[in-house]
Amino acid sequence: TMGSNYCFMVQARDLAGNQSGWAPSVSPPCAVVTNTTTPAAPSNLTASYYNTNVGMPASLDSQILLNWDQLKVNTVATSLAGDPNSISGATIMRDLAGYKLYRDVTSFFSTPLVIKTPTDLPVGVQSLQDPVSACKDYFYKVSGVDLCGVEGPPTTVATGRANTVFNPAAPTGLTAVR
Repeated sequence: TMGSNYCFMVQARDLAGNQSGWAPSVSPPCAVVTNTTTPAAPSNLTASYYNTNVGMPASLDSQILLNWDQLKVNTVATSLAGDPNSISGATIMRDLAGYKLYRDVTSFFSTPLVIKTPTDLPVGVQSLQDPVSACKDYFYKVSGVDLCGVEGPPTTVATGRANTVFNPAAPTGLTAVR
């Protein structure tokens, strides 16, 4: 558990069942569990973009399809030196809780909304359909969050646009006075 202090002592036992005393017998080594790594940014975030409904699947009516690659490593800057389990110098991600997804109506992300949290997007989820208003651009970023709640840097911005496969209904109840 994060922040907990753990102390260690060991005993040896042979095949005959003989057991040694505890070692060390005094002042066992102790350590406080800390989190020193930060998730890296997920890669290859894409958002569907339909300017018209031509070629748009009906399943994406007023929805933007988002995809990104599974996060596999921590940032290189916070990776553990000498860790044999690394990819290009970055420690393999062992404690990913999930992803946090942000949406904004401007590419500057001046007032982003968190639309999904690691509870909504746990490990293994890298795709999502976001229901939005059609014919409007939306901007997205996604970041990884570890089990300690440490959030890594976000992806670059992906722009999406939804459209609708339905034509507007004809107006009704129209009257004229002369």
